[in-house]
Amino acid sequence: MALGATPGNIRKLISREALAMVITGMIAGLAAGRIAGPLIASLLYGISATDVRPLGAAALVVLAMAAIAAAVPSARAARIDPAAALRDDH
Repeated sequence: MALGATPGNIRKLISREALAMVITGMIAGLAAGRIAGPLIASLLYGISATDVRPLGAAALVVLAMAAIAAAVPSARAARIDPAAALRDDH
């Protein structure tokens, strides 16, 4: 913000970085789940390891929780006074 960013830009930056990490993890998890499909299928009852609805629902829940978790620090960062942040030597 000391270099001209608006609070909205700060919120977008932090949220985009957090969600990028979550999406990367979700892709890796789905790939690992696809590879471990036969083992997963032996542990599940009533659904297959490649059933789209449970996987999609789990992905949406994880994405929603990540968005909520990213909203709090991004709001705090957007409220920081730029002069105070520049003066802080920690």
